[in-house]
Amino acid sequence: MSRPRKQIRFKIGEAFPADDSCARLMVALAMATNDLLTVGPLFEEALKAEGEADKGRQIYFFRLMASHLREAVKVLDRAEKNPSFRILIEGLPEGVRKDLQELSKYYRPFNGSFAEKVLKPLRDTVFHYSRDEDVGAGLRAIKNEKTEIIIGPQLRDMRLLIADDVVASHWLREIEAGGHTLAEAIAHSRKMLELFGRVMNHLVGLYLERSVIQKAEVTDLND
Repeated sequence: MSRPRKQIRFKIGEAFPADDSCARLMVALAMATNDLLTVGPLFEEALKAEGEADKGRQIYFFRLMASHLREAVKVLDRAEKNPSFRILIEGLPEGVRKDLQELSKYYRPFNGSFAEKVLKPLRDTVFHYSRDEDVGAGLRAIKNEKTEIIIGPQLRDMRLLIADDVVASHWLREIEAGGHTLAEAIAHSRKMLELFGRVMNHLVGLYLERSVIQKAEVTDLND
């Protein structure tokens, strides 16, 4: 049975007191959830595009999604070790606890995990435009391929496909170095996002029920 859609308004300090470690962890997880809710659909939309110029968008949104997943499970791993948060987890339905257990296999133990081998290297390169040696390695790997650069009167007219080609070459090597194909990395990331979303959907509801739901203003949004 699906959960009814509701708007819940409350005083922040009552639901998420700054001195409460469990509250801080929930807010950190909420930040990650919002980011993933934004980038997930953008990645799926980019995947549907087939033009050469769309390759860069596909690469960017996958790297961004992988980065947010890495940070999300880092917080979740920390949360699972928090005694107050553990009590919250124990109150989840059995099926959701199984989802969390399945999700944890992607990041625990960290050494050798998908998070360490694939997500972390992608996260580390999202906002760093590669070391000089990485750019050189990428250029050497695709030196016999053809690419293009599009210029025009405005910045929005510009498309530097050479950059997309070098980035693709670099991060594909990162994924393969982690022991996965690109298709496997995408499939695992999608599964992680699905599991994380189900866990968070129940965690947020349970947290509010145990904190301020009695004092909150609740509006049914199903009508």
